Amino acid sequence: ELVLDGKEHDIYQGERLQIVLDALDKELETSEQFSRRQTVVRDLIESNRRGSEREQLVSDIKQALTGYTSMTAPIRAELIRLGFVILDDGKHYKLIFRGDDRFPHVLAKTPSDPRGILNAITDMKKKLF
Repeated sequence: ELVLDGKEHDIYQGERLQIVLDALDKELETSEQFSRRQTVVRDLIESNRRGSEREQLVSDIKQALTGYTSMTAPIRAELIRLGFVILDDGKHYKLIFRGDDRFPHVLAKTPSDPRGILNAITDMKKKLF
């Protein structure tokens, strides 16, 4: 019997299903063509509608932080709207996404490297999504 319900809960709509479907997509790419394994994996992918809000969240976060040089009121408001708690942590801000403090993200108050924010967005995407 297949059980996909564990102790973790979705922190955004469709999160766990999307993670499973991403893993199945990778499996589909590497499975033997015309094999039973490929057929079952394809069926599972096709039978589970992709209804995750991940792509929209990633896009909204990237848009909010692009060009970031400081935590302005509009940036703060948008991050809060997206589900972040923003903690002042000395020279950095600590961002907690939707109450799960196991995966904090650190954001410099005054980034010195123009590419730094792009790297921060990439790191956030890897860690949270």
